[in-house]
Amino acid sequence: MTLMMPIKPEPAQRIYSGIKKFELRKSIPPETGNVYLYETKDNTGDIHAIRGCFYFENYFKLPINELWDKVGVLATTQERFFKYYGTGIKYGIALSIERVELLKNPVTIDQIKKIDQNFSFPHYPWSYLQIDENSLVIKYLNNLPRKSFINNSLNSKMISRAESSLFIKPITNIKEEKIFRYLYETDIVPYYDGCEGYFNRLLDVNKHGFDNFGYFTQKKDIWTFHQDKKIIGFTVSTLKRGGSLKFGPTVLLPDKRGLGLGTKLKLLVELKYPNIRKFYCTVPETNYAGIKSNIRAGYRIEAHLLNQYGNGKNELVFGKLIKPNIPKLFQPFVNINTNSIRILNGNELDYKNLQEIVHLLLSPWYDDINNEFINGLINGMKQNLDISRKCKKVGIALQNEIPIGIIIVTPKRGGATKCSPFILNQNNLVCFQKLLEYASKSFIEFLSRKSYIHIPILQSFTIQNAINLGYKPEGILQEPYKPGIDVLVIGKEIT
Repeated sequence: MTLMMPIKPEPAQRIYSGIKKFELRKSIPPETGNVYLYETKDNTGDIHAIRGCFYFENYFKLPINELWDKVGVLATTQERFFKYYGTGIKYGIALSIERVELLKNPVTIDQIKKIDQNFSFPHYPWSYLQIDENSLVIKYLNNLPRKSFINNSLNSKMISRAESSLFIKPITNIKEEKIFRYLYETDIVPYYDGCEGYFNRLLDVNKHGFDNFGYFTQKKDIWTFHQDKKIIGFTVSTLKRGGSLKFGPTVLLPDKRGLGLGTKLKLLVELKYPNIRKFYCTVPETNYAGIKSNIRAGYRIEAHLLNQYGNGKNELVFGKLIKPNIPKLFQPFVNINTNSIRILNGNELDYKNLQEIVHLLLSPWYDDINNEFINGLINGMKQNLDISRKCKKVGIALQNEIPIGIIIVTPKRGGATKCSPFILNQNNLVCFQKLLEYASKSFIEFLSRKSYIHIPILQSFTIQNAINLGYKPEGILQEPYKPGIDVLVIGKEIT
């Protein structure tokens, strides 16, 4: 069975944009699964259109005040929350929005009636309509092309009633400070140069409630993380001017790592700041556990800071925009002679040169770049357009005849073109553009409906520029080709 429920346009848009993580209801859903939303006009209540759906596996029922404390800010504003439930309802329902799909084109009610003239919609805004999977309407909706997908990392499992043993509170005494200091010195200091005196500064700013020396920093709060009333970790939240908040440093006891608790700690702290428009943090590029924790909490890479806190100690900036604004075009400064870059076809190289270049560019990101890998490339390049034999094109970017980037293009069954690997070994916009241009022209006779790219998440420059071109994140593959190297999958429909 599939569900359908009415919703007003404004909250529907927040679901489709990924901002709204929970859908509030007054009654328990008859089942979990896929939910199509049909939007009503705000003033008349007349049915407007169906623009998409979301999927949920989890929901929970809580007293109204407790429901607000748990997920309220992830669903709506406080005013709307309590207005919706009113004074006569003791319990509320929150559906965890775990995947969102936006249709390429909205479906009007007239279109639905043409498919099934007897199809009727629920009349009340809190109601559900169960529809059989064999229904002509559901078959029609399920087969429509999608415009975009969103996978929410946050779901009710992370902050459900079953996790009631987890809680946070401000740091309060010297004993807690000593535990925090020990973890900080053993787990944080090795990643950074010049840490002397910083811990005492954290305690001082937290104690006074403001930062005398901060021009963007307003205050710092130190939070203790508890499980079954025992301290298991700490984090610092720094309130910034402009409505943003920075996390870190964050530390957990050694036996509590690798269990997903760092993710839950971050989400619990977020709930303490309902008016923040953006959360962010920095993570050393070699701290793979921290990287995974941020990704699971819904954070995305925004910048790659080279030699930020010491030579060779690079940082990743993760951000989570709660209240998005009109995005600005990202244009990195690249001072380079365009004529010095050219794209070379891999089939123009002999075996030895191809082997050396491919190994140079790919071995930091992929294991087993051996002779079998090179043989597979050569065999694929010999095929013109034979998907069954994994035909492919290899484009190599040369700057003054030095290899600086590579893209391997493969047409796939179903009409998509795969660009993987796609690697740049320097933040070079011209190289990025020329390699993508090479990919778009590699198989002109193959009428691709979609392009998708695999990019190691540490290649943040490549990721950011691809997103600027309209590519959208579709998922993260955890360590698929090399231990410690996760890969982001991004896709774009070709019109």
